[in-house]
Amino acid sequence: MDWLCYMHPIILTDRELVLIAVKQSGEVLQLTNYVFVESNLRLDKEIVLEAIKENKKALLFIPKELLFDYELMLTVLKAIFPEFSHLNSFNYSQKDIMMKLIQENGLFLEFASDALKNDGEFALLAVPQNGEALEYVSDELKRGQQVVLKAVNQCGYSLIFAASELKNNKEVVLKVVRQNGIALANASNELKNDREVVLCAVRQNGYALEFAGDRMRRD
Repeated sequence: MDWLCYMHPIILTDRELVLIAVKQSGEVLQLTNYVFVESNLRLDKEIVLEAIKENKKALLFIPKELLFDYELMLTVLKAIFPEFSHLNSFNYSQKDIMMKLIQENGLFLEFASDALKNDGEFALLAVPQNGEALEYVSDELKRGQQVVLKAVNQCGYSLIFAASELKNNKEVVLKVVRQNGIALANASNELKNDREVVLCAVRQNGYALEFAGDRMRRD
């Protein structure tokens, strides 16, 4: 992938070259999202499909515009999950399909049905893969310590998506910052000025001091 970064932009608009590249490393698809912002190659379905066939991690880099191309997504599923080879249709309300997708990219939770967004088992698969998936779980699950702790353990900043009562719950925030000190950034203002909370966060990650309240930083 790195060698593409040093090539002339004109060459990087060569469809055949890009096809060769994604067949060698599917994660090259990530680069196309930046390089081809103004190019139709970014939305080239064959390029996307070949990238994902080579490496399932390329699911992370499917352009959002293509995520609702159900024909393409059905082809993608069949290509990387043999158990779905019998499917004739695709939609984001199918739990068995979504279970597979969120384990590869938790942010697929955004497209799940409301019922799935309120499914604790489902959420506990999504947020450890990508803590920012906490944004898309139901309000009820955003109040649940188990889901929030799993999310923050993966991405400290995801505390921003938790229910406000959890951000101001000292017991919960202490658990959170023990796992990821940077989560202090999204604790309540009251807890950002709580000595015990701040010390706990800083012990886990020294950079957490940046997010402490003014009173604590003066100490």
